[in-house]
Amino acid sequence: MEILFEHKYIRIEWYDEIKFIKNVWYTATDDMTDKEYREIAEVQTRFIEDYKPILWLVSLSELGFVVVPETQTWADSTLFPRIIAAGVKYIAFVVSPNIFAHVAVEQLMEEETTKNADFHVKYFETDITAVNWLKSNLKP
Repeated sequence: MEILFEHKYIRIEWYDEIKFIKNVWYTATDDMTDKEYREIAEVQTRFIEDYKPILWLVSLSELGFVVVPETQTWADSTLFPRIIAAGVKYIAFVVSPNIFAHVAVEQLMEEETTKNADFHVKYFETDITAVNWLKSNLKP
């Protein structure tokens, strides 16, 4: 595992052996601004474009930030076309106990999976079950 980016709100890791990126959001996101979220989302998208993973694990279990509808629209129109073009096919989310944060992510992902039949999203309670699902989608 290689740490690609470390910040008070997030850590982005690269797992070369299975070619996937993992984002771990921290509890400090309770105080994150929309501008900061967008900046970090842009950074994560650049790593995805550079590393071109098919699998992406996003750990939201500590996420306190709620993505507002305007930012959901921005991510949908600006980031996700780039993420999909980079080759991401499977995203596993380890969900937040913050119901508002969880619902905001589900709303965004629902739009993406509706538009892209080759794009698969699943929600989990633990990193282990999320990683197992991601690995099960690796083609030999």
